[in-house]
Amino acid sequence: WRARVVVVLDAEAAETPELCDVLEARFGLGSWLRCVGEDLPEFLRGWHALRRPKFARVHWSTFWADRYAPDADYVGLLDSDVVFHSFGADTMLFVEDESGVDEEEE
Repeated sequence: WRARVVVVLDAEAAETPELCDVLEARFGLGSWLRCVGEDLPEFLRGWHALRRPKFARVHWSTFWADRYAPDADYVGLLDSDVVFHSFGADTMLFVEDESGVDEEEE
């Protein structure tokens, strides 16, 4: 795969370590896949004044998503209703590198 994938999960969720373990067992974490837990910001901890604290949590994570991939040209945010397209999508969305040099080999 030509891209690197960073899976960012809520660090405070009990499921996060297990899900990262499943990803590692299934796909092998390494050069192309990384799984991290994002800490809940201090200002959202125990803030009962928020009507929807999980909603604020999602927006915080979305706002800061690019800090987990500082060298990326693109950052994709996935949700439960995302549909992955395969046939021809890459040629419609991206221009192929004409140099013939794989960035990973440099």
